[in-house]
Amino acid sequence: MEIERVQDISSSSLYTEAIPLEFIRSEKEQPAITTFRGPVPAIPVVDLSDPDEESVARAVVKASEEWGIFQVVNHGIPTELIKRLQEVGRTFFELPSSEKESVAKPVDAKDIEGYGTKLQKEVEGKKAWVDHLFHRIWPPSCVNYNFWPKNPPEYREVNEEYALHVKKLSETLLGILSEGLGLRREALREGLGGDLADGQYLATSSLPPSLKTKPPPPLNLEPSSSSIVPGITKAMEIERVQDISSSSLHTEAIPLEFIRSEKEQPAITTFRGPAPAIPVVDLSDPDEESVARAVVNSSEEWGIFQVVNHGIPTELIKRLQEVGRTFFELPSSEKESVAKPVDAKDIEGYGTKLQKEVEGKKAWVDHLFHRIWPPSCVNYSFWPKNPPEYREVNEEYALHVKKLSETLLGILSEGLGLRREALREGLGGDLAEYMMKINYYPPCPRPDLALGVPAHTDLSGITLLVPNEVPGLQVFKDDHWFDAEYIPSAVIVHIGDQILRLSNGRYKNVLHRTTVDKDRTRMSWPVFLEPHREMIVGPLPELISDGNPPKYKPFAFKDYSYLDKDRTRMSWPVFLEPHREMIVGPLPELISDDNPPKYKPFAFKDYSYRKLNKLPLD
Repeated sequence: MEIERVQDISSSSLYTEAIPLEFIRSEKEQPAITTFRGPVPAIPVVDLSDPDEESVARAVVKASEEWGIFQVVNHGIPTELIKRLQEVGRTFFELPSSEKESVAKPVDAKDIEGYGTKLQKEVEGKKAWVDHLFHRIWPPSCVNYNFWPKNPPEYREVNEEYALHVKKLSETLLGILSEGLGLRREALREGLGGDLADGQYLATSSLPPSLKTKPPPPLNLEPSSSSIVPGITKAMEIERVQDISSSSLHTEAIPLEFIRSEKEQPAITTFRGPAPAIPVVDLSDPDEESVARAVVNSSEEWGIFQVVNHGIPTELIKRLQEVGRTFFELPSSEKESVAKPVDAKDIEGYGTKLQKEVEGKKAWVDHLFHRIWPPSCVNYSFWPKNPPEYREVNEEYALHVKKLSETLLGILSEGLGLRREALREGLGGDLAEYMMKINYYPPCPRPDLALGVPAHTDLSGITLLVPNEVPGLQVFKDDHWFDAEYIPSAVIVHIGDQILRLSNGRYKNVLHRTTVDKDRTRMSWPVFLEPHREMIVGPLPELISDGNPPKYKPFAFKDYSYLDKDRTRMSWPVFLEPHREMIVGPLPELISDDNPPKYKPFAFKDYSYRKLNKLPLD
């Protein structure tokens, strides 16, 4: 059975703001929210070369009692050997998939040895962003070389040498811990099975999620043809969703790559009962305090709200929608004249599939990106020449949307107890950029199976969106997907990642997605207000105190956009475990009337099964 590896998902997600929903943790698990950012105590470090053996022993015992974890230095494992171990492991994970799969854990195997994915069982339906390789390295009688990579050739030699060193180190530490309990030096080693204990080696490749579009290399695109002339690159012919829709109009079928898994299919995952309404704020209300409270409460509780009587003329919104719709109804050749170049390092231009395949799936959408403010950032090469009034309408709209965004940022700043300009300045002030995107979701024969845009939060500070009359926006709240009500001429406001970070988590970034319609074309016009590339964005200093330490690390926006996508984290833990039949429980020498047993003895095979399946251990 073909199993999708996280390494492949990472490669296909490198140029998007989206990761599969099953990898998005609840707020109580999200690292950005739950990681402590203030002064932290250091994990203990023990120098095993210290000639004061009693001091070393005290440090090991104390760290094990108080922390359950410590680091050892000068431990006897040669630094060069560790580097070689890491090099052969890294080389293995960089091999083509077919070579890695040659040592894969069999689907029906009752053991964990082999190359695999998702050892971490799903919690709340979520998955871990990790691939792994397991194999035993000691004792020799337990080693199965079928699961040891043949490539690189030195893999076996390095791991066998490492096994001897790590075995010696583990016995030293177990001896210290045994004596710390007042027992014989061999007590804990024997309690784990002595010479029959297993050493298991795990190589983990952790590939963190991509947060924003990154320019894809040509080899990762999916063109049907290409032609290169010296000095000139001819645009690749890319199949647009609009064309796929036209060819599918008379069928009930859509290409397989657009069919979502059951955990994403709108027909299954959309909440059908009475749904809470996304807040609506009337900006013309003369009670300014009431307006401010509504904006702040909506941003704290939802991360999204709609504004009416917002100052953007209804007629201008209609004209904006009309010129956008006219552009997408033009012949393909005209639309392609403003297409995003294949080798571009920016996202501006007409295109398809910005949300690169997730689980091999594609989004049912074409789009047009171009900046509309400030004038110094506008590149008219990506603004359609047809219809002729496109430029005039978008320039007028830019002035209105800029004014509205500044009004909202002012309210949100004061809601934090700050100066009205605080959030605007935190996003770069006059250098902040406004990116227009037109989403075009053509009719889809199977709207129950496809998504226009998969679940994501916006990378921006704030997003101001106007849709057409075809519903489709959905918001994730209280563990359900809710439909957003369509209100003519309303502007939908999304709180994005940067306001989340500037507010130190006070304002919520909204997780949302888009569905499609069977008979009608849905369109939307979001404008993303983003910092300029060099802008350092992090929690505003005025919000930080001993009682409210920073929850987010400051980053230049360009670095936040590509955060942890260029680096693969790897680790090489060795697990010293009892053999399967070994009965493990409190050592008899430790049990007395004053210290009765706290844990029930189990054969290790039974303990492992019960723990993995979340069964009682008592």
